Amino acid sequence: GGSDGRFRVWDAETGAELRSGMAATLWWEVNAAEEDEPQTQESPGAGQTPEPTPVPLPTPSSAEGQQSITTPETQPEASTSTSERVDATGLIVFSQARPTGVELFVAPSNGDDPIQLSESPANEILARWSPDATQIAYLRYDPETDGTDVWVMDPTAPAEPRPVTTHGVVDFDSYTWMPDGLSILYYGPQANGSESDVYQLKIDSGKVMTLTADYTGWDASPAPSPDGQWIAFVSDRSDQGKTLDEIWVMRPDGTDLANLTDNGDAWEDVRPAWSPDGAQIAFFRWNLAAAADAPGGPVGLWVMNADGNDQRFVYAYEGPVVEDAPVWSPDGKLIALTLLKEGDYDVWVVPSGGGEAVNVSNLPGDDTGISWSPDSTALTFTNETEEGLWQIVAAADGSSTYPLMPGEITGYGAWSPVAEPAIASIDDPAP
Repeated sequence: GGSDGRFRVWDAETGAELRSGMAATLWWEVNAAEEDEPQTQESPGAGQTPEPTPVPLPTPSSAEGQQSITTPETQPEASTSTSERVDATGLIVFSQARPTGVELFVAPSNGDDPIQLSESPANEILARWSPDATQIAYLRYDPETDGTDVWVMDPTAPAEPRPVTTHGVVDFDSYTWMPDGLSILYYGPQANGSESDVYQLKIDSGKVMTLTADYTGWDASPAPSPDGQWIAFVSDRSDQGKTLDEIWVMRPDGTDLANLTDNGDAWEDVRPAWSPDGAQIAFFRWNLAAAADAPGGPVGLWVMNADGNDQRFVYAYEGPVVEDAPVWSPDGKLIALTLLKEGDYDVWVVPSGGGEAVNVSNLPGDDTGISWSPDSTALTFTNETEEGLWQIVAAADGSSTYPLMPGEITGYGAWSPVAEPAIASIDDPAP
């Protein structure tokens, strides 16, 4: 890991950085060290899970010199019984290790009858539904060229995906669709590599627009308002130059900038997330330059009106220990967040108006990448341990937590934003 929290891979002999971000994570997962003994894969969950025997899977023939993926030979039972699996609406798109590489699948919350969406010698990860669920964007890593690009598919015609970028140097760990479904937002290194900017990528043309080119400092974590009229983001900009991180907003073209959390030099405000109705913004507050009892605290999850007024405390934790931005449930009643407690990142759910938080994961390893079901009854996220990745489903009240596909290496998933998205298999003829 680096100082910015991004996963990185270095050459052990030269010390040169080989990869960073999601490309590094994928490379590490797919390319287990050749000299290592195979690891037993065990799906996490409440209760005991039988230990499967791992067998190596061949990697794509085009990826010369790549090591094998390890996955279980026997399928362990789900950590909870079938009756305890949640019956939430929508479908989960996720990545799964297969003999040909890492492919995209969709499945309902019970994991039954998964449908394969991709089949290529490349590796597809970090799939995200468009707001109307008529498109799925994802990152495609090609082991042959060691390049990563953004691709998009129509889920009703998955055999005909198309590239959005073709330069092979995509290097970001997260992104979000604009509400109109015409572009995605992300943040990444500036051209000189010194700081970070917010970018907009047009899906139809692959054109990239730098939305924060007016500032040479740190701009990150873009989040569009539900109506697409504003983009909230984090910046250390001020009239005096670099300062502590604050929540800012701007128009989709980068104009009309405003600081929503101009609270002096005591507190950092980061990771904005709009409520489904666009009336509120959730964010995290912590202090790096002042005492914990400085005015304006405490450290924790906060919510404010969309104009920055009425900033109110929701849930306390010892920070800075958050991994992802907070995630509102579609009905606006709950907020999910990842917190570092006792050495692991777990997923917690708290009422958006404040109240008792529930740990819905409580699994070994780190739980990240939260996504809600359309009916607000369940969440999905990725659990990462030393043994592998697991796509997890959890009831919002914490009553049930289980791997979506027991025994399979899966992860980087997202729930569809609509209850019944149209979908087809890679093997189905195009409509």
